Amino acid sequence: MARIANLTLSFCITASILLCSVFSQAQPTKQTFLWQGQEREYYAYVPATYNNDSDILPVMVFLHGFDGGIDSYNNSIDFQQAADQFHWLILLPQALSAHAQVLGMNIPVGSAWNSGIVMTVMGNSFTPNSNVDDAGFLLALVDSLGLAYSLDPDSLFFTGFSMGAFMTHRMAIEHADRINGVAAASGLIPLCFADSTPSSHINVLHIHGTEDNMIHLDGTASPIPGMGQMTLGLSVDSTIAYWRRVNQCNLAAIANTYADTEDDGMLFTLYTYGSNADDTRVALLSMEGGKHKWYEEGYDVQYLTAIHDFFTGSQSYSFTGINDYFQRNQLTFYPNPARDTIIVESPCKTQLFIYNANGRIISSKPLVEGCNVIDVSLCPAGVYLLSTAVGQSATLIVR
Repeated sequence: MARIANLTLSFCITASILLCSVFSQAQPTKQTFLWQGQEREYYAYVPATYNNDSDILPVMVFLHGFDGGIDSYNNSIDFQQAADQFHWLILLPQALSAHAQVLGMNIPVGSAWNSGIVMTVMGNSFTPNSNVDDAGFLLALVDSLGLAYSLDPDSLFFTGFSMGAFMTHRMAIEHADRINGVAAASGLIPLCFADSTPSSHINVLHIHGTEDNMIHLDGTASPIPGMGQMTLGLSVDSTIAYWRRVNQCNLAAIANTYADTEDDGMLFTLYTYGSNADDTRVALLSMEGGKHKWYEEGYDVQYLTAIHDFFTGSQSYSFTGINDYFQRNQLTFYPNPARDTIIVESPCKTQLFIYNANGRIISSKPLVEGCNVIDVSLCPAGVYLLSTAVGQSATLIVR
């Protein structure tokens, strides 16, 4: 694991004085960090009991959603309480405002991370802030905080909500050499990274509500009124399949149902896929009835606590049901949508059937246990049903 990098001597002296004076305050105030000639805003929450002489702090970076401002998150989520409880430094950075070219005009659409997703406004497709090096900014900001605090270089974690979750997946794919774990809530792997491979294994928690009305389970989205529906990322199943393949995790999951203690109308279940290669884990926290929302107080599960539990391997909640080996009837494959090939993960040797929209079998392929590369390049653009002889099925979109 790479160590937190040192900056130039002159910058070190200036930043150290600034940061030390800033964080001596009891409550965090909004700060700025100069990156590539532009001031970027952020909040940093330091444990109240932090001792610079003896403590080494893990770092959790929280990435807000599309058109979100860090002030609203600062007011709605008690990050300071979490920092005190976990004894972690929690960082809340601000994305820059993005613009779309519509009818020759440069239209502001809200603050957005350069996650790689492609959005469409009035028929015009664009990647928000595609020319902004957000990944560089985020890592440099962490490095700068290392000048004022003793940070644990082997405990750097990212979490995010909605577009922040898309960016979290991107950070995991591109910077697994520095990041130890990620948790992405209501945001998926952007389509442009479907064929990318991280440099190392990384712990991944994906969180999604079954009734998310904005980022749907199949990867389509309806981000804001006027944009219409678009496909922004892999489906939830394909996202989990991607990380299971990368981390060489088991096909079967250990399923844990959280105790239903609150009258919240939801049921929280954690599916954890372990690895035979090392101790890397991939998990899906699914909320039956869950919407596009960051859940904290008043629910069976509070996101920040569940995320901290995943990162540390601890357990703050009780479970009412545990299935040692749980294999969902959903056929696991990715990418989806696809163009040329898909990778199908099969728990056994069986036969794959591809049906067109009229219910006719257009192709049949043998599957071996494990990963199978299936050519779909001859399938015209459209929606297909994949089914196996052992009863698994899923919908495939070919573009």
